[in-house]
Amino acid sequence: MKVLITRTKEQALEFAERIVKLGYEPIFFPTIEITEPISWNEVDDVIARIETYTDIIFTSGNGVRYFFQRMQEISSLDKLNDKIFHTVGDKTKDAVASYGFHVSDSPKIFDSQSLAKEIVHRVILSEAKNLSKLNRKFLFPHGNLSDSSIEQTLKENKIEIDSIIVYQTIKQAIDEISKQNIWKQLSNNEINIVTFFSPSSVKHFKEIFPNFIEMKTIQIAVIGNTTKKACEEIGINSSSLFFIDELFNTNLKPQNSNHL
Repeated sequence: MKVLITRTKEQALEFAERIVKLGYEPIFFPTIEITEPISWNEVDDVIARIETYTDIIFTSGNGVRYFFQRMQEISSLDKLNDKIFHTVGDKTKDAVASYGFHVSDSPKIFDSQSLAKEIVHRVILSEAKNLSKLNRKFLFPHGNLSDSSIEQTLKENKIEIDSIIVYQTIKQAIDEISKQNIWKQLSNNEINIVTFFSPSSVKHFKEIFPNFIEMKTIQIAVIGNTTKKACEEIGINSSSLFFIDELFNTNLKPQNSNHL
């Protein structure tokens, strides 16, 4: 049973170790690379006035890692002690917690739009209880390809928010031999599951293998709703999709599990 991992080995090592314990064979084929932003100037300017923000939003572990590392390099994490943190999903929440910070409860649906609505609800409710405007100001460190729904929703509801790019997602350079090897395994049904951890990994995988969506026996495991939507937008049938967490839940079986 082979599982194709479209994430770098460094980022997916823990995931790979977990699927090995389930009896799956991981195959690494990263389609994207995560790097520092072109310039740190904007981020550094924000860090210099970090005391002006009351809340910080993260939608990915990469956002957490690059922002906190930059804080450690040019400032101090102590300046974040009074901040309220909001995250999408358990993995991002765990990433913030690994630096010693508590995270507000995440919405049950792990996507940016749900988090945005939850934040708006909380701010409006808090202001209603206090009978006055609380002057909340949000900071959203994210990647260059991140969903803009959080910033848009908060601004539409008159909530102040600044967004900064703390990392870049770029295409991974792939040699022709590796490409041909993976395509051969896909074509011969030797790979049972393809995993995607972001919409950009879906997009780039399709650019590399335009015809893979026609392979009906391959199951697609996704990290969350935003990545699931990206799969559906390129033509992957929803019946072939399931969430990555289902691989590790003994009480759940992926859809079309007869293929697995």
